[in-house]
Amino acid sequence: PTDLRFVTGSADGRVRLWDAASGTLLRIMHHGYSGRVNAVAAFPNLLHAASGGDDGVIRIWDLETGLQLRHLYQAYGGPVLSLAVMPGGKEIVAGSEDGHIRIWSVDTGIMLCGINTGGKAVNAVAVNPSNPAHQIISANADGIVRVYNP
Repeated sequence: PTDLRFVTGSADGRVRLWDAASGTLLRIMHHGYSGRVNAVAAFPNLLHAASGGDDGVIRIWDLETGLQLRHLYQAYGGPVLSLAVMPGGKEIVAGSEDGHIRIWSVDTGIMLCGINTGGKAVNAVAVNPSNPAHQIISANADGIVRVYNP
């Protein structure tokens, strides 16, 4: 987020906003998770963040108020292990324990695309913003890095 702020997720199921310069806790987001928070990602507007946890839910937060704006529930896939926000801030990329990558619409909450990586858990996802197709890169628990053009 703006200036020297950052967002963390933790094993206690909470998402927190911090001031990096002072180390001061600025806000704890409302409605924590029932398990660990495994991933967080800031939106390009720096006003919102997404988090994903053991319960398979992706939550979108307003960083100024601490309120949850939306939740995206994976009925399958297990824990969310990794997240990235597409450059326009309209889609969220989530990597899951089941080896799938799912792309979600922030506006509608609908899953737009599912990618079976053919590998183990997706421990990290990233988006290549310099590529017009916004390539998605995944790092899986099987040790393989994969590149996708959804």
